[in-house]
Amino acid sequence: MIAHLNMGYVKLQNLKYLILDEADRMLDMGFHDDIEKIISFLPKDRQTLLFSATMPEKMRKLALKILQDPIQVNIAISKPPERIKQEAFVVFDEQKVPWSSISSPAAKRKA
Repeated sequence: MIAHLNMGYVKLQNLKYLILDEADRMLDMGFHDDIEKIISFLPKDRQTLLFSATMPEKMRKLALKILQDPIQVNIAISKPPERIKQEAFVVFDEQKVPWSSISSPAAKRKA
Protein backbone atom coordinates (compact mmCIF):
# COMPACT_ATOMS: atom_id res chain seq x y z
CA MET A 1 0.00 0.00 0.00
CA ILE A 2 2.77 2.41 0.91
CA ALA A 3 4.47 1.89 -2.46
CA HIS A 4 1.19 2.70 -4.24
CA LEU A 5 0.69 5.79 -2.09
CA ASN A 6 4.25 6.97 -2.76
CA MET A 7 3.77 6.55 -6.53
CA GLY A 8 0.43 8.36 -6.43
CA TYR A 9 -1.60 5.38 -7.63
CA VAL A 10 -4.01 5.56 -4.71
CA LYS A 11 -6.11 8.63 -4.08
CA LEU A 12 -7.51 8.88 -0.58
CA GLN A 13 -8.65 12.51 -0.46
CA ASN A 14 -12.31 11.45 -0.18
CA LEU A 15 -11.74 8.92 2.57
CA LYS A 16 -14.18 9.48 5.42
CA TYR A 17 -13.52 6.51 7.73
CA LEU A 18 -10.38 4.71 8.86
CA ILE A 19 -10.89 1.49 10.81
CA LEU A 20 -7.97 -0.15 12.55
CA ASP A 21 -9.14 -3.50 13.88
CA GLU A 22 -6.81 -5.68 15.95
CA ALA A 23 -4.51 -2.68 16.24
CA ASP A 24 -2.56 -4.23 19.10
CA ARG A 25 -1.71 -7.19 16.87
CA MET A 26 -0.58 -4.87 14.06
CA LEU A 27 1.79 -3.17 16.49
CA ASP A 28 3.01 -6.53 17.81
CA MET A 29 3.83 -7.52 14.24
CA GLY A 30 5.88 -4.36 13.72
CA PHE A 31 3.52 -2.26 11.60
CA HIS A 32 3.66 0.90 13.76
CA ASP A 33 5.70 2.93 11.27
CA ASP A 34 3.63 1.63 8.34
CA ILE A 35 0.40 2.65 10.05
CA GLU A 36 1.72 6.14 10.69
CA LYS A 37 2.99 6.43 7.10
CA ILE A 38 -0.37 5.44 5.64
CA ILE A 39 -2.20 7.80 8.01
CA SER A 40 0.04 10.66 6.81
CA PHE A 41 -1.63 10.32 3.38
CA LEU A 42 -5.17 10.48 4.77
CA PRO A 43 -7.36 13.55 5.11
CA LYS A 44 -7.32 15.09 8.58
CA ASP A 45 -11.12 15.36 8.51
CA ARG A 46 -12.10 11.72 8.94
CA GLN A 47 -13.54 9.40 11.56
CA THR A 48 -11.04 6.90 12.91
CA LEU A 49 -12.09 3.78 14.77
CA LEU A 50 -9.40 1.85 16.60
CA PHE A 51 -10.20 -1.57 18.05
CA SER A 52 -7.79 -3.42 20.28
CA ALA A 53 -8.03 -6.26 22.75
CA THR A 54 -5.31 -4.67 24.87
CA MET A 55 -4.06 -1.13 25.39
CA PRO A 56 -0.31 -1.26 26.00
CA GLU A 57 1.58 2.03 26.29
CA LYS A 58 2.59 2.01 22.62
CA MET A 59 -1.07 1.62 21.64
CA ARG A 60 -2.12 4.50 23.89
CA LYS A 61 0.50 6.76 22.31
CA LEU A 62 -0.67 5.86 18.81
CA ALA A 63 -4.30 6.41 19.80
CA LEU A 64 -3.53 9.86 21.21
CA LYS A 65 -1.65 10.74 18.05
CA ILE A 66 -4.24 9.65 15.46
CA LEU A 67 -7.60 10.05 17.23
CA GLN A 68 -9.55 13.25 17.80
CA ASP A 69 -11.70 13.42 20.94
CA PRO A 70 -11.38 9.67 21.53
CA ILE A 71 -13.84 7.70 23.59
CA GLN A 72 -12.50 4.58 25.25
CA VAL A 73 -14.85 1.67 25.82
CA ASN A 74 -13.65 -0.98 28.25
CA ILE A 75 -15.36 -4.32 28.41
CA ALA A 76 -14.91 -6.28 31.61
CA ILE A 77 -13.89 -9.88 31.44
CA SER A 78 -17.06 -11.81 31.96
CA LYS A 79 -17.35 -15.05 33.81
CA PRO A 80 -20.34 -17.28 34.39
CA PRO A 81 -22.36 -16.95 37.58
CA GLU A 82 -21.06 -18.95 40.53
CA ARG A 83 -23.99 -21.39 40.37
CA ILE A 84 -23.08 -22.55 36.86
CA LYS A 85 -20.65 -25.44 36.80
CA GLN A 86 -18.42 -25.68 33.73
CA GLU A 87 -16.61 -28.88 32.82
CA ALA A 88 -14.46 -30.06 29.95
CA PHE A 89 -14.09 -33.66 28.85
CA VAL A 90 -11.39 -35.18 26.69
CA VAL A 91 -12.97 -37.54 24.17
CA PHE A 92 -10.69 -39.71 22.08
CA ASP A 93 -11.63 -40.75 18.54
CA GLU A 94 -12.37 -44.35 19.53
CA GLN A 95 -14.90 -43.07 22.13
CA LYS A 96 -16.86 -40.99 19.61
CA VAL A 97 -20.09 -42.24 18.03
CA PRO A 98 -19.92 -42.08 14.22
CA TRP A 99 -22.08 -39.27 12.83
CA SER A 100 -23.74 -41.61 10.33
CA SER A 101 -25.19 -43.69 13.18
CA ILE A 102 -26.90 -40.67 14.74
CA SER A 103 -30.34 -39.88 13.39
CA SER A 104 -32.60 -36.99 14.24
CA PRO A 105 -35.95 -37.50 16.06
CA ALA A 106 -37.74 -36.39 12.89
CA ALA A 107 -35.98 -39.09 10.87
CA LYS A 108 -36.95 -41.75 13.46
CA ARG A 109 -40.63 -40.70 13.27
CA LYS A 110 -40.64 -41.09 9.47
CA ALA A 111 -39.28 -44.63 9.71
